[in-house]
Amino acid sequence: VDDMEKLLMDMRAFLSEMAKNIEADAMDIEMLLQMIGLLRALYTLLFTVYIREYYYEHQALPANYEMFISVYEELESQAVLDSIEDYYFIDKKLHSQEVLDILNAQTLLALNGKVQIEDQVSLLQILGNREKTEAFEKGLDNVVKLMVEEKIPEIARETGLDEAQCMQMFAVQG
Repeated sequence: VDDMEKLLMDMRAFLSEMAKNIEADAMDIEMLLQMIGLLRALYTLLFTVYIREYYYEHQALPANYEMFISVYEELESQAVLDSIEDYYFIDKKLHSQEVLDILNAQTLLALNGKVQIEDQVSLLQILGNREKTEAFEKGLDNVVKLMVEEKIPEIARETGLDEAQCMQMFAVQG
């Protein structure tokens, strides 16, 4: 848990610095957005694992939870979005709808990471321990598997694939 916490702190600082670089127009914004996209996904994954392990050990959220989750708000701050808008609208001369789509995508990606974390916290607070969480997730996996298996014939008809190919695509064993 301590190693994960240290890595999260480093990743959070780096993401925060990239957001500041976007605001200051200090580096290529497209490159920064690509880096943020990759790092944000890894950050969310690591944050989820960290929260789980910490919660299982201490039956509480870490004291630095708010600090770690605040990075999502930095990434969708008005100053960052204004800089992205200026870059694509003024510098790249994209149409307003294209710029709006880019801004919405950035906001949704940041919100998605935050929601994943908040969902994990809710799950932990409701279930409380590793065994119940793993049992719940196994049950959820089974429900999803059954739903996919039920839809395989329909998907096969619509795509022209045979059912075995569809099942392979969904990694469902028949």
